Amino acid sequence: MSSSGFAGCRPCYAALQGWRILAVRTDVDGTMEECGGGNLFDAIRREIAEEYAQPHEKRWIVGFSGGKDSTVVAHLVVEHLLSIPRSTRTRPVHIVANDTLVESPLVIGHVRERLAEISGASAAFGLPIVVATTTPDVEQTFWINLIGRGYPSPNRSFRWCTDRMKIQPTSQYVRSQVSVSGEVILLLGVRRNESRIGRPVRQRRAPQPSQRSQGLPRIQADRGARCGRSLGISGDERTSLGR
Repeated sequence: MSSSGFAGCRPCYAALQGWRILAVRTDVDGTMEECGGGNLFDAIRREIAEEYAQPHEKRWIVGFSGGKDSTVVAHLVVEHLLSIPRSTRTRPVHIVANDTLVESPLVIGHVRERLAEISGASAAFGLPIVVATTTPDVEQTFWINLIGRGYPSPNRSFRWCTDRMKIQPTSQYVRSQVSVSGEVILLLGVRRNESRIGRPVRQRRAPQPSQRSQGLPRIQADRGARCGRSLGISGDERTSLGR
């Protein structure tokens, strides 16, 4: 949960228009030096419990890819809902995956199986969980753009597939929930070592201070931007979701 240069072991809450981000940093052994050798998962559980108990109706959206990090976050959320009385499970939790329609059959098969398990368990235990999978519009699918429109294969300088197949459908889903509750909270799992491995590259590409989100501490603006990309939402989309 703590990122490089971000003091303490609090998750990053980025107060943006229409939505906030609760970024959960995960590791295999569940411990981290920044927490004084304490258990990371205990700290995450406290944060989840405190936020869910807040007196508001903001919906939670858990970004789910079927990988280890997002699975840990989904597990902890379900675990918390099971631990509280049914009468207090008042805020809907959406566990949302994205299918680009050109995923590896093994990968998308795994995601579908996990989502089906979550959906079945939620119904059995009376949990306020909604499971959803976003997909691109027909006109924005991979083969329509590649063959129909003659787009080149996605490459480092022209990643058209990310915007059309991930960002747009996921952003539309988030907007639909923002329109209901006025604001949503995204819960995203991020591997703790990921920022250390990719940090030199991100620093070289970092925007100028004038381009950063206004009114946010620098580390939160940077961290929120990376969290948005983890779910498949661009910086421009983040600032417009609440409109």
